[in-house]
Amino acid sequence: YMNGKLICSVNSAASVTALGSLSFVNLGAGMPNSNYYDFIGSLRDVKFYSSVLTADELVTTYGSEAINQVKLEVCEAIGADAQALTATLTDNVKLPTTGSNSATITWESADEDVVTSNGIITRPSNEQGDTHTTLTATITVGDKTEQVVFQITVAKAMSDAEKVEAVKQELSIRNTDPITGNITLPTENMYGVTIT
Repeated sequence: YMNGKLICSVNSAASVTALGSLSFVNLGAGMPNSNYYDFIGSLRDVKFYSSVLTADELVTTYGSEAINQVKLEVCEAIGADAQALTATLTDNVKLPTTGSNSATITWESADEDVVTSNGIITRPSNEQGDTHTTLTATITVGDKTEQVVFQITVAKAMSDAEKVEAVKQELSIRNTDPITGNITLPTENMYGVTIT
């Protein structure tokens, strides 16, 4: 199987009991001095089961675990809490459209006036207060699809007083050791506050 899809199969008379008293098993490699080629790549997860999985069980297990991995990747990408599925935005966010395990991700916003399906936010004024909506990510891995709903808060813009305070906290003058020449005084900032 590759990415949850059957590639090929072969009957084998080998069994686990045939290993006898061997204290090790090679993963991704043949037995020492065998004619099998070693696996070229890396193994991220390894699991052992007490019985052989059916084709349906394998696809379901792979799909669920693969989608859970993509969920974590999406949460990290948009700065969301992975447990509560909540995120607070103060700027536009890049919404991922692909993930590991060949996943595809599509997005839908419940209110395009708050945040679009492309991650563009409309930040409310300080007087309006925070706005809220949901972003739904539809994750598809192989034949399995799952929707994840994120509760999104778009934070209100800073008040003028908050902007001034933020600039004060960030204000600094470089090279204040014994001054022997001209120094550059900061006049610009990201908040649009005038400094004289």
